[in-house]
Amino acid sequence: MGIQDDRKALIKVKTESKAEKMYNEYMQTTGPSGLKVTFDRYDLFEKVVRTYRIEKGIYPGSYIHITPSFLIPEMIYIDNAKKAKKFFDHEDDIKKINRPKQML
Repeated sequence: MGIQDDRKALIKVKTESKAEKMYNEYMQTTGPSGLKVTFDRYDLFEKVVRTYRIEKGIYPGSYIHITPSFLIPEMIYIDNAKKAKKFFDHEDDIKKINRPKQML
């Protein structure tokens, strides 16, 4: 890693919001075997949206897994975990994470 990469990492640390930090940590979860587990499932959601032309969705037990929002225009998330509430309390930060939706 060069000096340029170190600077980028430092800037990211300084500018990362609380919600972005929670989401990034969640996306880098380590499984019981020590292997990195990705909870993105973007490919799965993309196939479902393309196949069924989904425009609205509800995600019970979502925790902070907001990948469906990258593809589905209107999503409702339901979870009673305290960390999930803290995450969704940062609505402006979530908008930064939730890049513009793709229309499939």
